[in-house]
Amino acid sequence: MSRGRVKREALKRIRATSIETIMNILLGLSVLVFLAGLCLRLYVWFSQGIQPEKSAVSASGRAAAALQGLLATIFSAKFFSVIGTFFTDVLFQKRLLNKNILRWIAHSLIFLGFILLLLMHGLGTGVSTYFFADYYSTLQPYLSLRNLFGLMVLAGIALAVYRRLTDRPQRVKSYASDWAALGFVAMIALTGFLLESTKISSQSEFLRMAEEYGGMTDAQEMLPLATYWAAEHGLVSPSVSKPFDPALVEEGREFAAGTCMECHAPASGAFASFSLAKLTGPIAAAIGSNGSVTFLKYLHLLTCLAFLAWLPFSKMFHVIAVPISLLINGVMGFKKPAVNPANALNRQMIGLSACTHCGSCSELCSSLMFYESFQNDFILPSEKVQFLKKIAAGEKVDEKTLKHLQQGLYVCTSCDRCSEVCPSGINLRELFVSSRYNLLAQGQPETTLLSHFSFPLALAQSFVDDHLKALKKVEQLFKASFKKLSDMTTLSIGTPSDVATTSYQSCYSCQRCTNICPVVRLYDNPVEELDMLPHQIIFSLGIGNKEIAMGSKMIWSCSTCYLCQEHCPNQVQLTDIFYNLKNAAIRKMESGGTA
Repeated sequence: MSRGRVKREALKRIRATSIETIMNILLGLSVLVFLAGLCLRLYVWFSQGIQPEKSAVSASGRAAAALQGLLATIFSAKFFSVIGTFFTDVLFQKRLLNKNILRWIAHSLIFLGFILLLLMHGLGTGVSTYFFADYYSTLQPYLSLRNLFGLMVLAGIALAVYRRLTDRPQRVKSYASDWAALGFVAMIALTGFLLESTKISSQSEFLRMAEEYGGMTDAQEMLPLATYWAAEHGLVSPSVSKPFDPALVEEGREFAAGTCMECHAPASGAFASFSLAKLTGPIAAAIGSNGSVTFLKYLHLLTCLAFLAWLPFSKMFHVIAVPISLLINGVMGFKKPAVNPANALNRQMIGLSACTHCGSCSELCSSLMFYESFQNDFILPSEKVQFLKKIAAGEKVDEKTLKHLQQGLYVCTSCDRCSEVCPSGINLRELFVSSRYNLLAQGQPETTLLSHFSFPLALAQSFVDDHLKALKKVEQLFKASFKKLSDMTTLSIGTPSDVATTSYQSCYSCQRCTNICPVVRLYDNPVEELDMLPHQIIFSLGIGNKEIAMGSKMIWSCSTCYLCQEHCPNQVQLTDIFYNLKNAAIRKMESGGTA
Protein backbone atom coordinates (compact mmCIF):
# COMPACT_ATOMS: atom_id res chain seq x y z
CA MET A 1 0.00 0.00 0.00
CA SER A 2 1.40 3.38 -1.02
CA ARG A 3 2.24 6.05 1.54
CA GLY A 4 -0.39 8.36 0.01
CA ARG A 5 -3.12 5.78 0.40
CA VAL A 6 -2.09 5.09 3.99
CA LYS A 7 -2.34 8.82 4.70
CA ARG A 8 -5.76 9.05 3.07
CA GLU A 9 -7.03 6.08 5.07
CA ALA A 10 -5.73 7.63 8.29
CA LEU A 11 -7.44 10.93 7.53
CA LYS A 12 -10.63 9.09 6.71
CA ARG A 13 -10.53 7.27 10.07
CA ILE A 14 -9.87 10.53 11.92
CA ARG A 15 -12.76 12.21 10.11
CA ALA A 16 -15.08 9.28 10.86
CA THR A 17 -14.06 9.34 14.51
CA SER A 18 -14.70 13.08 14.73
CA ILE A 19 -18.15 12.74 13.15
CA GLU A 20 -18.94 9.81 15.45
CA THR A 21 -17.95 11.94 18.45
CA ILE A 22 -20.18 14.79 17.28
CA MET A 23 -23.12 12.39 16.80
CA ASN A 24 -22.61 10.97 20.29
CA ILE A 25 -22.64 14.50 21.71
CA LEU A 26 -25.84 15.25 19.78
CA LEU A 27 -27.39 12.03 21.06
CA GLY A 28 -26.55 13.04 24.61
CA LEU A 29 -28.03 16.50 24.10
CA SER A 30 -31.19 15.03 22.56
CA VAL A 31 -31.65 12.72 25.53
CA LEU A 32 -31.10 15.61 27.97
CA VAL A 33 -33.60 17.81 26.13
CA PHE A 34 -36.10 14.92 26.10
CA LEU A 35 -35.69 14.35 29.83
CA ALA A 36 -36.00 18.09 30.52
CA GLY A 37 -39.20 18.20 28.43
CA LEU A 38 -40.54 15.15 30.26
CA CYS A 39 -39.90 16.82 33.63
CA LEU A 40 -41.63 19.97 32.37
CA ARG A 41 -44.65 17.93 31.27
CA LEU A 42 -44.86 16.28 34.68
CA TYR A 43 -44.69 19.66 36.36
CA VAL A 44 -47.50 20.94 34.12
CA TRP A 45 -49.59 17.89 34.95
CA PHE A 46 -49.25 18.51 38.67
CA SER A 47 -49.42 22.31 38.72
CA GLN A 48 -51.98 23.44 36.13
CA GLY A 49 -55.68 22.80 35.73
CA ILE A 50 -59.07 24.32 35.04
CA GLN A 51 -61.33 24.96 38.01
CA PRO A 52 -63.52 27.89 39.15
CA GLU A 53 -61.10 28.97 41.84
CA LYS A 54 -57.36 28.49 42.14
CA SER A 55 -56.61 25.15 43.73
CA ALA A 56 -54.97 25.28 47.15
CA VAL A 57 -53.20 21.98 46.44
CA SER A 58 -49.52 22.45 45.63
CA ALA A 59 -47.72 20.66 42.82
CA SER A 60 -46.02 18.41 45.36
CA GLY A 61 -49.39 17.70 46.97
CA ARG A 62 -50.90 16.73 43.64
CA ALA A 63 -47.91 14.53 42.82
CA ALA A 64 -48.32 12.84 46.20
CA ALA A 65 -52.03 12.30 45.52
CA ALA A 66 -51.19 10.73 42.16
CA LEU A 67 -48.62 8.42 43.78
CA GLN A 68 -51.10 7.46 46.48
CA GLY A 69 -53.73 6.66 43.87
CA LEU A 70 -51.21 4.61 41.87
CA LEU A 71 -50.18 2.53 44.87
CA ALA A 72 -53.80 2.03 45.90
CA THR A 73 -54.54 0.69 42.41
CA ILE A 74 -51.53 -1.63 42.24
CA PHE A 75 -52.28 -3.23 45.61
CA SER A 76 -55.98 -3.78 45.01
CA ALA A 77 -58.34 -5.68 42.71
CA LYS A 78 -58.34 -2.66 40.40
CA PHE A 79 -54.94 -3.78 39.16
CA PHE A 80 -56.66 -6.46 37.09
CA SER A 81 -58.70 -3.71 35.41
CA VAL A 82 -55.43 -2.00 34.53
CA ILE A 83 -54.12 -5.20 32.92
CA GLY A 84 -57.31 -5.65 30.92
CA THR A 85 -57.31 -2.02 29.79
CA PHE A 86 -53.66 -2.29 28.73
CA PHE A 87 -54.41 -5.07 26.28
CA THR A 88 -57.86 -3.99 25.04
CA ASP A 89 -57.47 -0.20 24.88
CA VAL A 90 -53.73 0.57 24.83
CA LEU A 91 -52.40 -2.21 22.61
CA PHE A 92 -55.41 -3.12 20.49
CA GLN A 93 -57.28 0.24 20.62
CA LYS A 94 -60.71 -1.36 21.01
CA ARG A 95 -62.40 2.02 21.55
CA LEU A 96 -61.13 3.26 18.20
CA LEU A 97 -61.94 0.00 16.41
CA ASN A 98 -65.56 0.15 17.59
CA LYS A 99 -66.04 3.61 16.06
CA ASN A 100 -63.95 3.90 12.90
CA ILE A 101 -62.20 1.01 11.18
CA LEU A 102 -60.21 3.23 8.79
CA ARG A 103 -58.82 5.34 11.61
CA TRP A 104 -58.05 2.23 13.63
CA ILE A 105 -56.08 0.80 10.71
CA ALA A 106 -54.15 4.06 10.24
CA HIS A 107 -53.35 4.34 13.93
CA SER A 108 -52.38 0.68 14.26
CA LEU A 109 -50.09 0.83 11.26
CA ILE A 110 -48.27 3.94 12.52
CA PHE A 111 -48.13 2.90 16.17
CA LEU A 112 -47.13 -0.75 15.73
CA GLY A 113 -44.81 -0.05 12.81
CA PHE A 114 -42.97 2.73 14.64
CA ILE A 115 -42.69 0.86 17.97
CA LEU A 116 -41.46 -2.32 16.28
CA LEU A 117 -38.93 -0.34 14.25
CA LEU A 118 -37.73 1.32 17.43
CA LEU A 119 -37.37 -1.96 19.31
CA MET A 120 -35.88 -4.04 16.52
CA HIS A 121 -33.87 -1.42 14.66
CA GLY A 122 -33.44 1.82 16.61
CA LEU A 123 -32.60 -0.10 19.80
CA GLY A 124 -31.28 -3.14 17.94
CA THR A 125 -28.04 -3.55 19.86
CA GLY A 126 -29.80 -3.21 23.18
CA VAL A 127 -33.08 -5.04 22.54
CA SER A 128 -32.88 -7.37 19.55
CA THR A 129 -29.48 -8.78 20.48
CA TYR A 130 -30.86 -9.49 23.94
CA PHE A 131 -33.78 -11.54 22.63
CA PHE A 132 -32.13 -12.98 19.50
CA ALA A 133 -28.60 -14.35 19.79
CA ASP A 134 -28.16 -14.44 16.01
CA TYR A 135 -29.39 -10.87 15.45
CA TYR A 136 -27.68 -8.91 12.71
CA SER A 137 -29.42 -6.15 10.84
CA THR A 138 -28.55 -7.60 7.41
CA LEU A 139 -29.79 -11.13 8.17
CA GLN A 140 -33.26 -12.57 7.72
CA PRO A 141 -35.92 -12.20 8.97
CA TYR A 142 -34.72 -8.84 10.35
CA LEU A 143 -33.95 -7.48 6.87
CA SER A 144 -37.50 -8.07 5.62
CA LEU A 145 -39.17 -7.14 8.89
CA ARG A 146 -37.47 -3.75 8.94
CA ASN A 147 -38.91 -2.99 5.51
CA LEU A 148 -42.32 -4.30 6.53
CA PHE A 149 -42.47 -2.11 9.64
CA GLY A 150 -41.31 0.95 7.70
CA LEU A 151 -44.01 0.40 5.06
CA MET A 152 -46.59 0.03 7.82
CA VAL A 153 -45.66 3.48 9.12
CA LEU A 154 -45.83 5.08 5.67
CA ALA A 155 -49.14 3.37 4.85
CA GLY A 156 -50.64 4.57 8.14
CA ILE A 157 -49.46 8.12 7.48
CA ALA A 158 -50.92 8.00 3.96
CA LEU A 159 -54.31 6.95 5.40
CA ALA A 160 -54.14 9.70 8.04
CA VAL A 161 -53.34 12.34 5.40
CA TYR A 162 -56.11 11.04 3.13
CA ARG A 163 -58.62 11.29 5.96
CA ARG A 164 -57.60 14.82 6.90
CA LEU A 165 -57.87 15.96 3.29
CA THR A 166 -61.21 14.29 2.53
CA ASP A 167 -63.19 14.43 5.80
CA ARG A 168 -64.36 18.01 5.29
CA PRO A 169 -68.07 17.30 5.89
CA GLN A 170 -67.14 15.90 9.29
CA ARG A 171 -65.38 19.12 10.34
CA VAL A 172 -62.03 17.46 11.00
CA LYS A 173 -59.69 20.42 11.38
CA SER A 174 -55.94 20.22 10.93
CA TYR A 175 -53.32 22.46 12.51
CA ALA A 176 -49.67 22.93 11.65
CA SER A 177 -48.80 20.72 14.64
CA ASP A 178 -50.83 17.86 13.14
CA TRP A 179 -48.97 18.04 9.84
CA ALA A 180 -45.63 18.47 11.64
CA ALA A 181 -46.19 15.28 13.62
CA LEU A 182 -47.10 13.27 10.52
CA GLY A 183 -44.24 14.85 8.56
CA PHE A 184 -41.65 14.07 11.24
CA VAL A 185 -42.59 10.40 11.45
CA ALA A 186 -42.75 10.12 7.65
CA MET A 187 -39.32 11.76 7.37
CA ILE A 188 -37.79 9.18 9.70
CA ALA A 189 -39.22 6.30 7.66
CA LEU A 190 -38.41 7.80 4.26
CA THR A 191 -34.80 8.68 5.11
CA GLY A 192 -34.39 5.16 6.47
CA PHE A 193 -35.58 3.65 3.19
CA LEU A 194 -33.42 6.01 1.14
CA LEU A 195 -30.37 5.22 3.26
CA GLU A 196 -30.82 1.47 2.95
CA SER A 197 -31.52 1.60 -0.80
CA THR A 198 -28.44 3.75 -1.36
CA LYS A 199 -26.31 1.35 0.67
CA ILE A 200 -27.57 -1.55 -1.44
CA SER A 201 -26.37 0.11 -4.66
CA SER A 202 -23.29 1.86 -3.23
CA GLN A 203 -19.88 1.01 -4.67
CA SER A 204 -18.13 2.48 -1.62
CA GLU A 205 -20.19 0.30 0.76
CA PHE A 206 -19.40 -2.74 -1.34
CA LEU A 207 -15.66 -2.01 -1.26
CA ARG A 208 -15.75 -1.43 2.49
CA MET A 209 -17.50 -4.74 3.16
CA ALA A 210 -15.28 -6.66 0.72
CA GLU A 211 -12.17 -5.35 2.46
CA GLU A 212 -13.49 -5.62 6.01
CA TYR A 213 -15.14 -9.04 5.83
CA GLY A 214 -13.46 -10.67 2.82
CA GLY A 215 -9.97 -9.27 3.17
CA MET A 216 -10.02 -8.23 -0.52
CA THR A 217 -8.15 -5.15 -1.71
CA ASP A 218 -7.22 -5.92 -5.31
CA ALA A 219 -9.71 -4.63 -7.89
CA GLN A 220 -9.16 -7.60 -10.20
CA GLU A 221 -9.69 -10.00 -7.33
CA MET A 222 -12.99 -8.34 -6.46
CA LEU A 223 -14.33 -8.37 -10.05
CA PRO A 224 -16.25 -11.71 -9.80
CA LEU A 225 -17.81 -10.69 -6.47
CA ALA A 226 -18.73 -7.25 -7.85
CA THR A 227 -20.29 -8.88 -10.93
CA TYR A 228 -22.37 -11.24 -8.80
CA TRP A 229 -23.41 -8.40 -6.46
CA ALA A 230 -24.41 -6.20 -9.41
CA ALA A 231 -26.34 -9.01 -11.10
CA GLU A 232 -28.38 -10.11 -8.08
CA HIS A 233 -28.03 -7.56 -5.26
CA GLY A 234 -28.52 -4.17 -6.94
CA LEU A 235 -24.90 -2.94 -6.83
CA VAL A 236 -24.12 -0.06 -9.21
CA SER A 237 -20.38 -0.34 -9.99
CA PRO A 238 -18.28 1.47 -12.59
CA SER A 239 -16.20 -1.70 -13.04
CA VAL A 240 -19.18 -3.87 -13.99
CA SER A 241 -21.77 -3.38 -16.72
CA LYS A 242 -24.48 -5.37 -18.47
CA PRO A 243 -24.59 -7.97 -19.92
CA PHE A 244 -22.99 -9.71 -16.94
CA ASP A 245 -20.54 -12.54 -17.60
CA PRO A 246 -22.25 -15.76 -16.33
CA ALA A 247 -18.91 -17.29 -15.38
CA LEU A 248 -17.96 -14.29 -13.25
CA VAL A 249 -21.41 -14.31 -11.67
CA GLU A 250 -21.04 -17.95 -10.63
CA GLU A 251 -17.49 -17.40 -9.38
CA GLY A 252 -18.68 -14.44 -7.33
CA ARG A 253 -21.62 -16.46 -5.97
CA GLU A 254 -19.28 -19.18 -4.70
CA PHE A 255 -17.02 -16.64 -3.02
CA ALA A 256 -20.00 -14.83 -1.45
CA ALA A 257 -21.38 -18.10 -0.08
CA GLY A 258 -18.19 -18.63 1.84
CA THR A 259 -17.67 -15.08 3.10
CA CYS A 260 -20.62 -12.68 2.70
CA MET A 261 -23.76 -14.75 3.29
CA GLU A 262 -22.81 -15.58 6.84
CA CYS A 263 -23.78 -12.07 7.93
CA HIS A 264 -25.61 -10.68 4.90
CA ALA A 265 -28.77 -12.19 3.45
CA PRO A 266 -29.62 -11.45 -0.21
CA ALA A 267 -30.40 -7.75 -0.57
CA SER A 268 -33.70 -8.63 -2.24
CA GLY A 269 -34.90 -9.60 1.24
CA ALA A 270 -35.24 -5.88 1.91
CA PHE A 271 -37.99 -5.92 -0.70
CA ALA A 272 -38.96 -2.23 -0.52
CA SER A 273 -35.42 -0.85 -0.29
CA PHE A 274 -34.20 -3.26 -2.99
CA SER A 275 -36.90 -2.02 -5.39
CA LEU A 276 -36.15 1.60 -4.48
CA ALA A 277 -32.43 1.01 -5.13
CA LYS A 278 -33.15 0.57 -8.82
CA LEU A 279 -34.19 4.23 -8.88
CA THR A 280 -31.76 5.72 -6.36
CA GLY A 281 -28.71 3.67 -7.38
CA PRO A 282 -27.87 5.46 -10.64
CA ILE A 283 -28.53 8.86 -9.03
CA ALA A 284 -26.31 8.08 -6.03
CA ALA A 285 -23.57 6.76 -8.33
CA ALA A 286 -23.66 9.95 -10.38
CA ILE A 287 -23.46 12.13 -7.26
CA GLY A 288 -20.95 9.90 -5.52
CA SER A 289 -22.07 6.82 -3.61
CA ASN A 290 -19.86 7.46 -0.60
CA GLY A 291 -21.10 11.02 -0.19
CA SER A 292 -24.72 9.97 -0.73
CA VAL A 293 -24.54 7.26 1.92
CA THR A 294 -22.83 9.59 4.40
CA PHE A 295 -25.35 12.38 3.81
CA LEU A 296 -28.41 10.11 4.16
CA LYS A 297 -26.92 8.37 7.19
CA TYR A 298 -26.52 11.58 9.14
CA LEU A 299 -29.79 13.04 7.83
CA HIS A 300 -31.59 9.96 9.15
CA LEU A 301 -29.80 10.08 12.49
CA LEU A 302 -30.31 13.83 12.92
CA THR A 303 -34.03 13.44 12.10
CA CYS A 304 -34.36 10.73 14.75
CA LEU A 305 -32.47 12.79 17.34
CA ALA A 306 -34.48 15.92 16.54
CA PHE A 307 -37.70 13.90 16.91
CA LEU A 308 -36.54 12.60 20.30
CA ALA A 309 -35.80 16.13 21.54
CA TRP A 310 -39.03 17.55 20.04
CA LEU A 311 -41.37 14.81 21.30
CA PRO A 312 -42.14 16.07 24.86
CA PHE A 313 -42.85 19.59 23.55
CA SER A 314 -45.22 18.52 20.76
CA LYS A 315 -48.57 16.82 20.26
CA MET A 316 -46.58 13.61 19.67
CA PHE A 317 -46.25 13.44 23.44
CA HIS A 318 -49.59 11.66 23.25
CA VAL A 319 -47.62 8.43 22.66
CA ILE A 320 -46.83 8.66 26.39
CA ALA A 321 -49.93 10.48 27.65
CA VAL A 322 -52.57 8.37 25.86
CA PRO A 323 -51.64 5.04 27.50
CA ILE A 324 -51.67 6.74 30.92
CA SER A 325 -55.04 8.36 30.20
CA LEU A 326 -56.52 5.04 29.03
CA LEU A 327 -55.25 3.22 32.10
CA ILE A 328 -56.73 5.89 34.38
CA ASN A 329 -59.99 5.61 32.46
CA GLY A 330 -59.91 1.83 32.89
CA VAL A 331 -59.69 2.20 36.66
CA MET A 332 -62.01 5.18 37.23
CA GLY A 333 -64.37 5.05 34.27
CA PHE A 334 -65.04 8.17 32.21
CA LYS A 335 -68.37 8.86 33.97
CA LYS A 336 -67.02 8.65 37.51
CA PRO A 337 -65.64 11.86 39.06
CA ALA A 338 -62.38 11.59 40.94
CA VAL A 339 -62.84 11.30 44.71
CA ASN A 340 -59.72 13.36 45.37
CA PRO A 341 -59.95 16.89 43.85
CA ALA A 342 -56.17 16.87 43.31
CA ASN A 343 -56.43 13.71 41.20
CA ALA A 344 -59.36 15.21 39.30
CA LEU A 345 -57.04 18.02 38.18
CA ASN A 346 -54.25 15.52 37.46
CA ARG A 347 -56.55 13.45 35.26
CA GLN A 348 -57.72 16.61 33.51
CA MET A 349 -54.19 17.70 32.62
CA ILE A 350 -53.16 14.21 31.50
CA GLY A 351 -56.26 14.17 29.31
CA LEU A 352 -55.32 17.48 27.69
CA SER A 353 -51.86 16.07 26.89
CA ALA A 354 -53.41 12.87 25.56
CA CYS A 355 -55.58 14.60 22.96
CA THR A 356 -54.35 13.62 19.49
CA HIS A 357 -56.72 16.04 17.73
CA CYS A 358 -58.12 13.09 15.78
CA GLY A 359 -61.58 14.67 15.53
CA SER A 360 -63.57 11.61 16.69
CA CYS A 361 -65.49 13.70 19.22
CA SER A 362 -66.35 16.40 16.69
CA GLU A 363 -67.53 13.95 14.05
CA LEU A 364 -70.12 12.43 16.39
CA CYS A 365 -70.96 15.55 18.43
CA SER A 366 -74.66 16.05 19.13
CA SER A 367 -74.18 19.80 18.77
CA LEU A 368 -72.72 19.62 15.27
CA MET A 369 -75.89 21.20 13.86
CA PHE A 370 -75.21 24.31 15.96
CA TYR A 371 -71.77 24.60 14.41
CA GLU A 372 -73.43 24.69 11.01
CA SER A 373 -75.55 27.64 12.18
CA PHE A 374 -73.12 29.62 14.34
CA GLN A 375 -69.81 28.83 12.58
CA ASN A 376 -68.12 28.89 15.98
CA ASP A 377 -65.18 26.45 16.03
CA PHE A 378 -65.42 26.13 19.81
CA ILE A 379 -68.73 24.28 19.44
CA LEU A 380 -66.67 21.34 18.17
CA PRO A 381 -65.26 19.37 21.14
CA SER A 382 -61.86 18.80 19.51
CA GLU A 383 -61.39 22.55 18.99
CA LYS A 384 -62.46 23.37 22.55
CA VAL A 385 -59.82 20.99 23.89
CA GLN A 386 -57.03 22.62 21.88
CA PHE A 387 -57.84 26.06 23.28
CA LEU A 388 -58.52 24.84 26.81
CA LYS A 389 -54.84 23.92 27.00
CA LYS A 390 -54.16 27.67 26.96
CA ILE A 391 -56.77 28.29 29.66
CA ALA A 392 -55.18 25.60 31.83
CA ALA A 393 -51.78 27.23 31.38
CA GLY A 394 -53.21 30.57 32.53
CA GLU A 395 -52.59 32.35 29.24
CA LYS A 396 -54.37 35.65 28.66
CA VAL A 397 -57.40 35.41 26.37
CA ASP A 398 -59.05 38.34 24.62
CA GLU A 399 -62.70 39.07 25.39
CA LYS A 400 -64.03 38.11 21.95
CA THR A 401 -62.36 34.70 22.00
CA LEU A 402 -63.52 34.16 25.56
CA LYS A 403 -67.12 34.85 24.52
CA HIS A 404 -66.89 32.39 21.64
CA LEU A 405 -65.44 29.77 23.97
CA GLN A 406 -68.24 30.33 26.47
CA GLN A 407 -70.81 29.85 23.73
CA GLY A 408 -69.10 26.66 22.61
CA LEU A 409 -69.07 25.29 26.14
CA TYR A 410 -72.74 26.13 26.68
CA VAL A 411 -74.00 24.61 23.43
CA CYS A 412 -72.72 21.20 24.60
CA THR A 413 -75.72 18.92 25.29
CA SER A 414 -73.88 16.73 27.80
CA CYS A 415 -74.75 13.56 25.91
CA ASP A 416 -71.35 12.04 26.87
CA ARG A 417 -70.86 10.81 23.31
CA CYS A 418 -67.52 12.61 23.02
CA SER A 419 -66.14 10.87 26.12
CA GLU A 420 -67.46 7.51 24.90
CA VAL A 421 -65.80 7.73 21.48
CA CYS A 422 -62.54 9.41 22.53
CA PRO A 423 -59.80 6.89 21.67
CA SER A 424 -57.53 8.56 24.24
CA GLY A 425 -59.95 7.96 27.12
CA ILE A 426 -60.38 11.66 28.00
CA ASN A 427 -63.27 12.58 30.31
CA LEU A 428 -64.39 15.45 28.11
CA ARG A 429 -67.64 16.21 29.90
CA GLU A 430 -65.84 16.69 33.21
CA LEU A 431 -63.33 18.93 31.44
CA PHE A 432 -66.05 21.03 29.80
CA VAL A 433 -68.04 21.44 33.03
CA SER A 434 -64.95 22.63 34.90
CA SER A 435 -64.06 24.98 32.06
CA ARG A 436 -67.56 26.42 31.95
CA TYR A 437 -67.49 27.50 35.57
CA ASN A 438 -63.91 28.66 35.33
CA LEU A 439 -64.89 31.09 32.56
CA LEU A 440 -68.06 32.18 34.35
CA ALA A 441 -65.95 33.12 37.37
CA GLN A 442 -63.68 35.26 35.20
CA GLY A 443 -66.22 37.47 33.45
CA GLN A 444 -69.82 38.16 32.60
CA PRO A 445 -72.07 35.13 33.09
CA GLU A 446 -73.50 33.42 30.03
CA THR A 447 -77.01 34.81 29.57
CA THR A 448 -78.40 31.43 28.56
CA LEU A 449 -77.98 30.36 32.18
CA LEU A 450 -81.50 31.72 32.65
CA SER A 451 -82.88 28.55 31.12
CA HIS A 452 -83.87 26.10 33.83
CA PHE A 453 -82.88 23.29 31.51
CA SER A 454 -79.45 24.63 30.68
CA PHE A 455 -76.53 22.23 30.48
CA PRO A 456 -74.65 23.69 33.48
CA LEU A 457 -77.63 23.40 35.82
CA ALA A 458 -78.09 19.73 34.95
CA LEU A 459 -74.43 19.04 35.69
CA ALA A 460 -73.79 21.39 38.60
CA GLN A 461 -72.71 18.55 40.94
CA SER A 462 -69.74 19.94 42.87
CA PHE A 463 -70.18 23.36 41.25
CA VAL A 464 -73.53 24.25 42.84
CA ASP A 465 -72.27 27.40 44.57
CA ASP A 466 -70.51 28.61 41.42
CA HIS A 467 -73.64 28.02 39.37
CA LEU A 468 -75.86 29.91 41.81
CA LYS A 469 -73.47 32.87 41.89
CA ALA A 470 -73.41 33.05 38.11
CA LEU A 471 -77.17 32.64 37.90
CA LYS A 472 -77.68 35.49 40.41
CA LYS A 473 -75.53 37.81 38.31
CA VAL A 474 -77.36 37.07 35.09
CA GLU A 475 -80.75 37.39 36.79
CA GLN A 476 -79.78 40.88 37.97
CA LEU A 477 -78.78 41.72 34.41
CA PHE A 478 -82.09 40.31 33.19
CA LYS A 479 -84.14 42.38 35.66
CA ALA A 480 -82.25 45.53 34.71
CA SER A 481 -82.94 44.95 31.01
CA PHE A 482 -86.68 44.21 31.02
CA LYS A 483 -89.88 45.35 32.68
CA LYS A 484 -92.30 42.89 34.22
CA LEU A 485 -95.98 42.98 33.36
CA SER A 486 -96.85 43.51 37.05
CA ASP A 487 -94.70 46.65 37.11
CA MET A 488 -96.55 48.30 34.24
CA THR A 489 -99.56 50.57 34.86
CA THR A 490 -100.62 50.96 31.23
CA LEU A 491 -100.30 48.94 28.06
CA SER A 492 -100.07 50.40 24.61
CA ILE A 493 -101.05 48.81 21.34
CA GLY A 494 -98.44 48.83 18.62
CA THR A 495 -97.41 47.04 15.49
CA PRO A 496 -97.53 43.22 15.81
CA SER A 497 -94.13 41.91 16.92
CA ASP A 498 -91.53 40.26 14.71
CA VAL A 499 -90.76 36.77 16.03
CA ALA A 500 -90.02 35.02 12.71
CA THR A 501 -93.64 33.80 12.49
CA THR A 502 -97.06 35.43 12.34
CA SER A 503 -98.91 32.38 13.64
CA TYR A 504 -99.54 34.14 16.97
CA GLN A 505 -101.98 36.43 15.17
CA SER A 506 -104.40 33.48 14.97
CA CYS A 507 -104.67 33.27 18.77
CA TYR A 508 -108.16 33.95 20.21
CA SER A 509 -107.16 33.43 23.88
CA CYS A 510 -108.82 30.07 24.46
CA GLN A 511 -106.04 29.46 27.01
CA ARG A 512 -105.65 25.81 26.04
CA CYS A 513 -101.85 26.33 25.93
CA THR A 514 -101.84 27.55 29.53
CA ASN A 515 -104.18 24.82 30.75
CA ILE A 516 -102.06 22.00 29.29
CA CYS A 517 -98.64 23.45 30.18
CA PRO A 518 -96.82 21.20 32.73
CA VAL A 519 -94.72 24.15 33.92
CA VAL A 520 -97.81 26.21 34.79
CA ARG A 521 -99.37 23.26 36.66
CA LEU A 522 -96.19 22.96 38.72
CA TYR A 523 -96.98 26.11 40.72
CA ASP A 524 -99.84 27.04 43.03
CA ASN A 525 -99.51 30.66 41.93
CA PRO A 526 -98.00 30.46 38.40
CA VAL A 527 -98.45 34.14 37.58
CA GLU A 528 -96.31 35.15 40.55
CA GLU A 529 -93.61 32.59 39.71
CA LEU A 530 -93.60 32.92 35.92
CA ASP A 531 -94.57 36.60 35.42
CA MET A 532 -96.75 35.73 32.43
CA LEU A 533 -98.63 32.65 31.28
CA PRO A 534 -98.29 31.24 27.76
CA HIS A 535 -101.52 32.75 26.42
CA GLN A 536 -100.58 36.13 27.93
CA ILE A 537 -97.22 36.07 26.13
CA ILE A 538 -98.96 35.42 22.82
CA PHE A 539 -101.47 38.20 23.55
CA SER A 540 -98.63 40.68 24.32
CA LEU A 541 -97.09 39.92 20.93
CA GLY A 542 -100.41 40.54 19.25
CA ILE A 543 -100.63 44.06 20.68
CA GLY A 544 -96.98 44.77 19.84
CA ASN A 545 -95.47 44.45 23.34
CA LYS A 546 -92.57 42.11 22.59
CA GLU A 547 -90.48 43.69 25.38
CA ILE A 548 -92.89 42.40 28.04
CA ALA A 549 -92.82 38.91 26.57
CA MET A 550 -89.01 38.94 26.52
CA GLY A 551 -88.98 39.88 30.21
CA SER A 552 -91.13 36.96 31.28
CA LYS A 553 -89.68 34.10 33.31
CA MET A 554 -92.05 31.79 31.48
CA ILE A 555 -89.92 31.66 28.34
CA TRP A 556 -86.94 30.45 30.42
CA SER A 557 -88.96 27.92 32.43
CA CYS A 558 -90.50 26.41 29.29
CA SER A 559 -89.64 22.69 29.10
CA THR A 560 -89.96 22.70 25.29
CA CYS A 561 -92.31 19.71 25.46
CA TYR A 562 -94.35 21.18 22.56
CA LEU A 563 -97.66 20.22 24.24
CA CYS A 564 -98.95 23.79 23.84
CA GLN A 565 -98.03 23.90 20.18
CA GLU A 566 -99.48 20.43 19.47
CA HIS A 567 -102.82 21.22 21.18
CA CYS A 568 -103.33 24.74 19.87
CA PRO A 569 -106.54 24.68 17.77
CA ASN A 570 -105.21 27.47 15.56
CA GLN A 571 -101.70 26.00 15.18
CA VAL A 572 -99.87 28.84 16.90
CA GLN A 573 -96.18 27.92 17.07
CA LEU A 574 -95.76 28.72 20.76
CA THR A 575 -92.58 26.78 21.53
CA ASP A 576 -90.84 28.14 18.45
CA ILE A 577 -91.93 31.64 19.43
CA PHE A 578 -90.48 31.14 22.93
CA TYR A 579 -87.15 30.13 21.36
CA ASN A 580 -87.19 33.31 19.30
CA LEU A 581 -87.99 35.44 22.35
CA LYS A 582 -85.14 33.90 24.36
CA ASN A 583 -82.66 34.56 21.58
CA ALA A 584 -83.88 38.15 21.28
CA ALA A 585 -83.59 38.64 25.05
CA ILE A 586 -80.03 37.31 25.02
CA ARG A 587 -79.07 39.63 22.18
CA LYS A 588 -80.48 42.61 24.06
CA MET A 589 -78.65 41.78 27.31
CA GLU A 590 -75.36 41.14 25.56
CA SER A 591 -75.60 44.33 23.49
CA GLY A 592 -76.24 46.45 26.56
CA GLY A 593 -79.92 47.12 26.03
CA THR A 594 -80.50 47.11 22.27
CA ALA A 595 -82.44 44.13 20.96
